[in-house]
Amino acid sequence: SEVLGPTAPALAKKADLSPEEKLRELEVEIHRLVEESAISREAGDMGSALEKAKEASKKERQLYRVRDQHGLLEQLNVDLTFAVCLNLAVQFEANGSDNEALTHYTQIVKNKQYPGAGRFRVNMGNVYYRQGKYPGAIRMYRMALDQIPNNVQAHRFKIMRNIGHAFFKMHQFTDAIDSYENLLMHGGEHLDFMTGFHLMLCYYALGDKDKMKSGFLKLLNIQQAGLEDFEDDDADVDILMQSPDVDRPTTSDKLEKNITEGDDALREDVKRRQRDAARFIVNAANLMGPVIEKTPIAGFEWVIEALNTHGFPGIASEMEI
Repeated sequence: SEVLGPTAPALAKKADLSPEEKLRELEVEIHRLVEESAISREAGDMGSALEKAKEASKKERQLYRVRDQHGLLEQLNVDLTFAVCLNLAVQFEANGSDNEALTHYTQIVKNKQYPGAGRFRVNMGNVYYRQGKYPGAIRMYRMALDQIPNNVQAHRFKIMRNIGHAFFKMHQFTDAIDSYENLLMHGGEHLDFMTGFHLMLCYYALGDKDKMKSGFLKLLNIQQAGLEDFEDDDADVDILMQSPDVDRPTTSDKLEKNITEGDDALREDVKRRQRDAARFIVNAANLMGPVIEKTPIAGFEWVIEALNTHGFPGIASEMEI
């Protein structure tokens, strides 16, 4: 009969994971879910992003229970908990579930373990703003403003602009002006065309002719990145402004053929912002022209002179026609 060799020893069973190893595995899984949730949102798959955020939240609660069972709560990963809660709030908001988003944002801003979380009251303010609850939005924006250091000027000015927009929606034009005019500090570098136009509307609503004039000049002096060649493309901007859906080149065909796809996308973005800027300028001019002087003709003459003086001859020509 066949002689068999010695039998191989049985494989040792994999040792059970220690509590710490189980916790690390759970943390890795939660990190993965949060990242996948963010990636799904970036790809436009809001439903999947929310589902992954919910799953991450469920796993995070499981992680807490395991730590509690093994007396390891002192090792609680506060940063991970914060990331899970914030991501869940953001995904609820992105999916239009405003009340759920507000609930989770509130939990975040009230948790003393999350330093600086008060700044997310801006998110809460944005939700209230979309809901048309402007007093609530203003309250959240102001509370967020208290959390933003004075040296973070750009962020503070954005919040002030939001406060102005909320007051504008309530037709509280004097309060809106107070907020908007904060953006005129530092040479108006934080003023954008939409806010400048809203400021003009406030002056118009109050019948302040001098402020309308000064506000229009500030609108013409706004500097935005990428719009440095506004004067060169001025005439084309006027045409595009009248037909915003029409894509017309503002450079030679030869140049258009030589630019890369990335440059083309950037240029399209610049052209879009030029169209928006031109639209705000023309609308402001048409609004104030008839009322800033004794006669409409005199008013439009002032407007046309201002446009020519500040580098917008194309728009000035359109106004003359």
